Order: sequence, then C-alpha cells, then structure tokens
Amino acid sequence: MSKRRFRVATRTGPWHAVFDQAPAPTAVFDAQGRCRYVNPAFGTLLGQDVRDFLQPSPHDTPCPGNAFPRTAIVADALARGHAVAETRHHRPDGQTIWLRLSGSVINDSFGGACHILVQAEDITAHRSRETLWEPTAPIGMALLDLQGQWTSVNDALCDLLGYRRNELLAMHFSDLTYPCDHNQGYTALAELREG
Repeated sequence: MSKRRFRVATRTGPWHAVFDQAPAPTAVFDAQGRCRYVNPAFGTLLGQDVRDFLQPSPHDTPCPGNAFPRTAIVADALARGHAVAETRHHRPDGQTIWLRLSGSVINDSFGGACHILVQAEDITAHRSRETLWEPTAPIGMALLDLQGQWTSVNDALCDLLGYRRNELLAMHFSDLTYPCDHNQGYTALAELREG
C-alpha cells in the first residue's frame, strides 16, 4: 500500500469530512485489524473519545477500551467481502450496550483489500425484547426486516440450520430457501409489507 493511499485511508480526503458529520457510527480498520479512523458518532455511541481508539495499547491491541470483535469482523469481511456481527460493549459510564456491526472491504486501486469499513448500530432495545423469547424457545425462531434480511436468530435455529449466528445475520432469507420456493417467499414478504 502506498503512503499516499495510507494517508487517504486515515485522516485526509473528502470522505473524511463526510464521515465526521455522518450520524452513523463509522470506523475504518486496516487489513490487520488496526483502527485507522473513528468518526465522532462512533465515539459517542461507545462513550469514548475517538482518539482513544487510535492509540496503541501496551499489548498491541488495535483499539483499546472496546470489546467489539474487530478481529472477527475484519477476518470475515476479508474472507467474504462483507460481514455482520453482534456484540456486547461495556461503556466507561457502566452501561452495557449491544451493537450490530456491518463490515465491508475497501479495495485499493489494484483491487486488493486494504481496509474494512465498519458501521455500528445500537441494538440494545432490540436485544432486550429478544431475550423474552430466545432462551425459552425450543424451536428455531428468527426475525426478518422488511427486505428479508435476518435481523435476529435464536440458538435453536442456529443449531437446526448448522450456521453460526453471525453467518445467518449476514444472509437474506432467500439464501436458505429452496430456489423453487423463492417466489412464494417474496410474495409472503410483499404481503407483510403491505399489512
């Protein structure tokens, strides 16, 4: 990676001003999982100064002070081009929040993966509602958004289908539907959207 590209990926360029003002918590990691950029919304969400994320730790941990699985999200994104993970984070104020992280590969001008763009969503309220049914459900259960993307799955469904939670959350319902049944699934989804 050239020095020029590294500078663009860390602190300069027109995208930097856009991400600084974006309401979506956003971070950029290099291919080794080191934090290269964090926008103010990300710092606010985690209750930390963004500079804390960019400081090396005594143990060479890429982003000290946070618990989200940067290694897993980076490795999964590098392997598949994108990744989704849910994790718990303990804020300095003592509050515990749940995050859904979405990671996407950023390629350099030669098409090689050089960075991972990670966006975070606070799903604490969603996880609180989910715990009402997830532990007690003896059958596989899931929630989908209105586009058909899995947003929540219980352990029984993971066991039944043979996928890890983060794998299912990166899928669309049609990824697990027999091709001949796709039309039926899309019709049912459209009917739900229409009420």
